[in-house]
Amino acid sequence: MLGRLRACSVLALAAWLAGSAAAATVGIDVGTEWMRVALAKPGRALDMVLNRDAGRQTAAAVAISGLERTFGTDAVALAARMPEAAFVGVGGLLGAAYDSEEAAEFRRQYPNRMQRGSDGGVAFALGDTAVSVTELVAMQLQHARDLVRESEGEAVRDAVLAVPA
Repeated sequence: MLGRLRACSVLALAAWLAGSAAAATVGIDVGTEWMRVALAKPGRALDMVLNRDAGRQTAAAVAISGLERTFGTDAVALAARMPEAAFVGVGGLLGAAYDSEEAAEFRRQYPNRMQRGSDGGVAFALGDTAVSVTELVAMQLQHARDLVRESEGEAVRDAVLAVPA
């Protein structure tokens, strides 16, 4: 219930901002398990942006294999075959220290190879490189931008974000 209230608040704020600007505004609710995207345009009702599966919410998951990135339910499906390269629910680690209770709980639940980032935060070993939680969330935001472009034909210039507390 609280998650829906937060998402509605973000979307209402996005609609208000869109009414005061000439361009469309995107509202993105990046949760621990799901991501929702809405588009607010002047003179038009608030629209939820559908993902490639025609759903209103997208699994907050990223899988990385070489140079290819996979998102949403496709990334969750790859987690069974490549658990160390599929990152599910990392939004809750945004801003968390490697030594935090949140990071320790994540290590107990998921098989990813977590390591201490250069800033003391959470990063994950991926082959011979590391990817931070910030980078993974940025990939999700880029995916949200791409969904808006694909489904609505709109270039994203302004966005309102909601992230896990």
